[in-house]
Amino acid sequence: MFGEQAFSDGAFTSPTYNDYLQYYAKCEKAVLDCELDDTMRSIAQDYITCVNTTKLIALDQIIENHKEDSAAYLKVVQRRGVIMSDEMKLLFLKREDFSEVKAAAQIMTYWEFKKLLFGEEEYHKDVTLDVIDTDRNRFVRLLPETDDSRRTIMVICVNELEKDGWTDNSIVRHLNASLDTSMSAVCPCESFSAP
Repeated sequence: MFGEQAFSDGAFTSPTYNDYLQYYAKCEKAVLDCELDDTMRSIAQDYITCVNTTKLIALDQIIENHKEDSAAYLKVVQRRGVIMSDEMKLLFLKREDFSEVKAAAQIMTYWEFKKLLFGEEEYHKDVTLDVIDTDRNRFVRLLPETDDSRRTIMVICVNELEKDGWTDNSIVRHLNASLDTSMSAVCPCESFSAP
């Protein structure tokens, strides 16, 4: 295309949302690319900062405008003072291709599910495998709530078993005994042990 035709309407298509996502991904790579000069890396970093700031502000506004849907999340704000780090919010945004509405829905679901799993008194705390209390030694924990089908939720820390030198066979036997114990609590008349 040459001359006036190059500047005519419709000569170039407008970028799509996917084009912006691809440009963001290229900018993330460019910031880390040592072969690019400082100016190019700076331009890429400025773009990333601009997008992140804009998206985080929009995400916070959506959550604030939907207080009835984000009760668990807002309760954490009251207890901790700090809601979620911007880095964590960006993880939700990136997972949802920077859709603020979808990311806000995921954040609200995350806090509701965390409340369901760990209970009213614990869900607002940072939870790691090191922090989880266990009901049977430090390997297994029955959580205080049930899932949507009213089944008991159990967290099993296989890594902890392996650290203590457990073999695959002994882990399987331990997990089987744990499942048998938990099922016996629900149906005391039956045994669910494997032969």
